[in-house]
Amino acid sequence: IPDIVRPLVNIGYDLVATGGTYDRLIAAGLPARRVLKLAEGRPNVADMITNGEIALLINTPTNRGPTTDEGKIRAMATLHNLPLITTITGAHAAVRAMDDLWEGILPAEVKDAWTVRPLQHYFPHLARD
Repeated sequence: IPDIVRPLVNIGYDLVATGGTYDRLIAAGLPARRVLKLAEGRPNVADMITNGEIALLINTPTNRGPTTDEGKIRAMATLHNLPLITTITGAHAAVRAMDDLWEGILPAEVKDAWTVRPLQHYFPHLARD
């Protein structure tokens, strides 16, 4: 994850991470702030989500199910309309796109037109009634 999120630091994001991810970021020389997992007490990542302190959540599950900390965190992200990435591949693609936008690789008219749209906007033949 350090190599994937390094561009986020370069474009101005502050990194917040739990336990092992925090340790990996610090070991890689990336500035990060440690936040508690749900079971570790408060204030924790759920409090940060509720308070609007998180702009993007990368939560790659190692366990399955809605009752895990990971499942609860992903559910909270959804409830608070927080952008959520759940795979390393997805994180890599999203961060690369964000970095390209900031680095000026994409033309201004593309940047100005960029907005979030449902997948059905691009693939209307897949939409269900």
